[in-house]
Amino acid sequence: MKAFLSSYRLGDHADDLLALVPPGRIALSTNALDNQGQRARETIFRTERAFFERLGYAVEELDLRRWFGRADAFALATELSRFDLVWATGGNSFGLNLAMKLARFPDALRAAGVAYGGYSAGAVVAATTLHGVEHCDAIDDFPPEYPSREVVWDGMRIVDFAIVPHWQADYEEARGTVAMVAELERRGEPYRTLRDDEVVIVRE
Repeated sequence: MKAFLSSYRLGDHADDLLALVPPGRIALSTNALDNQGQRARETIFRTERAFFERLGYAVEELDLRRWFGRADAFALATELSRFDLVWATGGNSFGLNLAMKLARFPDALRAAGVAYGGYSAGAVVAATTLHGVEHCDAIDDFPPEYPSREVVWDGMRIVDFAIVPHWQADYEEARGTVAMVAELERRGEPYRTLRDDEVVIVRE
């Protein structure tokens, strides 16, 4: 599966995304912000849509909440197959990971064969584990409309290591990253730190 995982947006690697997934259709999820309410989600969606449109992509919203509890496991895969790339923004990693589980998103993504990308939380959930992320994100800040409050520790395993975004950044979201790394090392989990200008690219 092709993937583009970053700490913030495209880092310094917009050309690499354009080479990996030439301009086409993007399904954009802001579900990592569900705990912040509809206004926050709409604001980020408009900002991200404008950003990708300047690069030549056509953007549609993918709201995973629409797919919670759907009996047909292939319905979401069919929807995703209309796109060239699924992109998930930053926000709360535990909330996004739970939304993906409730929508059966990982299976649908693989069945659709579409590329995946995301930054911050969107990158974290593509990795092996969310252990350590509790030092950066609230572990129990789930939206009230979610039918579960389960903490899902396993990521999608698109890459075979954990991702620590915002490494060495000087702002609030980055303050727990040293503790996150310490937790991963204590557990013996492989990981990769990403500064805000860095990305991980999977070309297969």
